[in-house]
Amino acid sequence: MHTATIEWEGEDCDLISTRNIMEGKYAEEAQKKNARLLRDTSETAKIGGWEFDVETLEQVWTEEVYRIHEVDMTYKPTVRKGMNFYTPASRPIIEQAVQRAIEHGDPFDLELEFITVKGNLRWVRVAGKADREHGKIFGTFQDITERKQTEIALHESEERYRRITKDWQETFDTINEAITIHDTDFNVVRANKTSEIMLGKNAREILSAKCFSLYHDKKCPLQGCPCAESLKTGKPSTVELFEPHLNKFLEIKALPRFDEKNNMTGLVHIVRDISEITKLTDQFHQAQKMEAIGQLAGGVAHDFNNLLMIISGYGDLIKSGLPEDNGLQKFAQQIVETSLKGGQLTRKLLAFARKGKYVTTMVDVHGVMDSVIDLLRHSIDRRINIERKYRAEPSIVIADAYQLENALLNLGINSRDAMPDGGVLTFETDHVSLDAAYCRRQPVERIPGNYLRICVSDSGTGMDEETQKHLFEPFFTTKEAGKGTGLGLAGVYGFVKQNNGFINVYSVAGKGTTIKFHLPAAVKTEIAVKTPVIVETVKGHGHILFVDDEPALRKIGFLFLTELGYRVTCCGDGAEAIEYFGENWRDVDLIILDMIMPKMDGLDCYNRIKEISNTVPVLATSGFGMNTEIRNIVDAGVKGFLQKPFQMEKLAKVISDTMG
Repeated sequence: MHTATIEWEGEDCDLISTRNIMEGKYAEEAQKKNARLLRDTSETAKIGGWEFDVETLEQVWTEEVYRIHEVDMTYKPTVRKGMNFYTPASRPIIEQAVQRAIEHGDPFDLELEFITVKGNLRWVRVAGKADREHGKIFGTFQDITERKQTEIALHESEERYRRITKDWQETFDTINEAITIHDTDFNVVRANKTSEIMLGKNAREILSAKCFSLYHDKKCPLQGCPCAESLKTGKPSTVELFEPHLNKFLEIKALPRFDEKNNMTGLVHIVRDISEITKLTDQFHQAQKMEAIGQLAGGVAHDFNNLLMIISGYGDLIKSGLPEDNGLQKFAQQIVETSLKGGQLTRKLLAFARKGKYVTTMVDVHGVMDSVIDLLRHSIDRRINIERKYRAEPSIVIADAYQLENALLNLGINSRDAMPDGGVLTFETDHVSLDAAYCRRQPVERIPGNYLRICVSDSGTGMDEETQKHLFEPFFTTKEAGKGTGLGLAGVYGFVKQNNGFINVYSVAGKGTTIKFHLPAAVKTEIAVKTPVIVETVKGHGHILFVDDEPALRKIGFLFLTELGYRVTCCGDGAEAIEYFGENWRDVDLIILDMIMPKMDGLDCYNRIKEISNTVPVLATSGFGMNTEIRNIVDAGVKGFLQKPFQMEKLAKVISDTMG
């Protein structure tokens, strides 16, 4: 309301005017509310506005922009000052965007890193556009730090998940067991690379197929199926089987899977190819069985030699007690000769048991092989072609030449019998070197070193797996009755083992057989062991102590030695011999000592004898041959060794050589 004095019709009057200002008040109040709302909204959204003059580069900020920069309202912003708040990586980007807006009027909308005046790192979204008519650039400025941090965290989480997923898949695929994930209906929902290789199918062919179809080529689960069992019981299930569809021995495990509510969702199916392990296990068991059979064969041969010693001994005594023209001489001679043939049979058994007598010397394998081939050429079908493939130079091993010849001859004869319609028989040699790593991987012991490998192969009928399992067992034969003793290959096996070698057989029914055996290659400094040559019966005199636990053998020994002119004292075991020798050692000229006796064996007895007197010579005897135990006592100082059965002439010669 306003008042004023005016003259009205000659009189002074007060003029009063009024104006309704309520609308203006309402508008002003609304404007204040809008400003307050804009400020609150900007603060809540962390978004402000800015503007600058392209000529002066002076800049105007809203209150929120000051707040985001963490500066007070007295701060005088410019474009250059504003640029300095951006990180070194972001600054070129905003500078180029602003420059393009000034020069070309290009708008921009960027998300950049930004450092406040207090040093806090933030993310901002800055957007701008040009008002070229008025020479202005204006826009918005928003703090998006929280959103950006969330996005970065999410991205990092996704990257970690991708890495974990990738690592898991790579690990899943590198496992050398075939692993598949199944649902409760036997469908495969996931598979690793090994399963693809084992099944010979790609992932697309495997996924959603039934496991029993993939692994067993069946339309329903097999009886005893571990998957069916695990789905039924909710417990792990394992089975080992031979799968003809895959031609493999498999170990199959089924492990149930459950969700967080303990409801079964499917299975983890793990399949391991155990074909090689099964093969190695069978080889190991076969080696153990052969070792056990060898021990049994050795024991039988030892006892049989003792019996032959008794038989041949009495035959010798009958011969020596009869006149030369007596008709019974030929019967006594037949007894002796038959006993000697029996001795040949036991030598084969002892060779298998690796307890036979052998004479080791440097042997030229090619020379022995040539001799065997020449012999075979005169005794086998002319339709069989014999080939030589000699690659081993030098071809020298340390072995018994007779045993090597016999082994090669047995293999050649077996090959001949396997080729009734003719074929090819091949003898090969070469050198191989076995390192420690290879030997450790074998199911039975192998000694690293250099070997001469001998290979005898034929193109004959071959053998099935069952026959191969029994091939080296004594008395096992596939030949007709009367055409084989079953000791030929047993002797080969024993010879090879006796010489620290090993033997392998490769055969397929209808496709021939290859037998390879490895013998340690000879070292030039190795020297052959020679045995004395028996010439004639030599009688003598003196006192001999004869020690054997077999009464019948003591009787034969007593009769032999008495016949040869010696005084004889017999003892039945080592303890009795030690007791007698301790009291009468000055009267004893020679001791004949059996190696295998109860209570005290020959080596222990010999050591006790030496403690009493080491001047009395000792001869060792055994039903076994020159094995490791006998070599030990020979090395300990005994003067000689006699393998039973022996004849009186041989005994006489050895005693004569020992006593001088």
